[in-house]
Amino acid sequence: MPPIFPSGWDALPVSGAAQREIETLETLRTSLPDSYTVYHGVHWTQLDKGFAIFGEADFVIVGPSGRVLVIEQKSGMLEETPDGLTKVYGTTRKSVRSQLARTIAGMHGRFYAAFGATRYRPRGPRSGGEPGNGTVSEHGMP
Repeated sequence: MPPIFPSGWDALPVSGAAQREIETLETLRTSLPDSYTVYHGVHWTQLDKGFAIFGEADFVIVGPSGRVLVIEQKSGMLEETPDGLTKVYGTTRKSVRSQLARTIAGMHGRFYAAFGATRYRPRGPRSGGEPGNGTVSEHGMP
C-alpha cells in the first residue's frame, strides 16, 4: 500500500463529492504498490507577472521513477460540448480540459522553480562530458 498524504483521510466522516474522493483514495491505496506516493488535495500557487495564480490538484501520484500523474476528479454529471467536457457549478460552466491544463501548468511551474531544468538530452556523444547514451539530470545518468 502506498503512503497517502495527508494522513487521517480514512478517519473523518464525509459525504457528497468528498465521499467520491475518499473512495478514489481507497482504490489507489489498495491498487498501487508501496513504491508509489499519493498526495490528495494538493494546493499550488504561482506568481505570473505580479499576479498570484492558484489552484488545487485532486490527486497527485508520484511513481518510483519520479514521474508524476495528476488526477482531476469530477463528481456528478458532466456536459459534453463542442469544446469538450464541462462541469456546471451553480450557474457557471467550467471546462474540464482547461482546469486540468491550468493545474498541470501551475504544478509544472512549481516543480521548475523548485528543481530547475531537471533534464537534458545530450546532442552528441560526450558533448557534456557524459556518455551520449541517455538523459542527464541532477541525479546523473539513468
